[in-house]
Amino acid sequence: MGNFDSAWKDIIEHLLEDFFCFYFPKIYQEIDFNRGYVFLDKELNKIVKTNKVGKRVADKLVRVFLKNGNEKWILIHIEIQGTVETDFAKRLFVYHYRIFDKYERENISIAVLTDSNKNFRPEIYTFELGGFELRIKFPIIKIIDYINKIEELENSENPFAFVTLGVLKKIEAEKDKKKQFDVKYYLFSKLFKKGYSKKIVSQIFDFIDWIIQLPIDLERKINNAINHKYGEESMAYINSWKRIAMKEGRKEGRKEGRQEGRQEGRKEEQIKIALNMVKNNEPIEKVALYTGLSIKDVQELKLKEGKKSN
Repeated sequence: MGNFDSAWKDIIEHLLEDFFCFYFPKIYQEIDFNRGYVFLDKELNKIVKTNKVGKRVADKLVRVFLKNGNEKWILIHIEIQGTVETDFAKRLFVYHYRIFDKYERENISIAVLTDSNKNFRPEIYTFELGGFELRIKFPIIKIIDYINKIEELENSENPFAFVTLGVLKKIEAEKDKKKQFDVKYYLFSKLFKKGYSKKIVSQIFDFIDWIIQLPIDLERKINNAINHKYGEESMAYINSWKRIAMKEGRKEGRKEGRQEGRQEGRKEEQIKIALNMVKNNEPIEKVALYTGLSIKDVQELKLKEGKKSN
């Protein structure tokens, strides 16, 4: 799961309160979300850019207020880790003290481990020498620990229960594309029945669509199946149809070799993406929205494509 950090970062940023409520309820109880919060990711990247331990880009840093009646605020460093890393605990310790050095504020580091190794649980960093002792413990969540709680995840109203379910199903399917197809269709179908708001459905769809990417033919098959079962409105949530159109558009563009300047090439790319979307019977308004072409241009393309078919 190491390649899906961006999917995690995006959904955490949009659904932060739900994230803490589901994975870290004790911390959730201490935070006053009514006073808002601020993400400080750019500042964090500057703090850790010279780090020589493990990866150099941390995940999220957020400033929150506490429920203690005064102006006190703390920093929370959220780490998403998808692979086994020998120096993981040491790296979190390094980030922890650098954040403190930068802001002179108390801060905590927490981690969500999305790998499938049951023995990888780096929650403590310790060092002892000559009577000196250093020990720091990080709250961690191991996604595979929910493997025996599938029914509980399915019935939970918290969006991150569904996110966890998606990750577990992805791990279960491994690299088998047929299994991944079944899992993705199962998750998409299940999501429509949850009763979430449009915003939450959109965020979870994006997350699932990102972590389970299928070959173009299977993406098209699953999109058509969802469209057939749940109607045209369902397609507004699924980004894979756009990814299909872009891939096929780029492929056709490369074959024709038409690169006569950046502006002209961009126009050709828009047209090729639009053509692929028209072939898939996407609504004209949607084609225009996602390609940047005018509705009139799309109508003309659709008319030309219809004449070719006849």
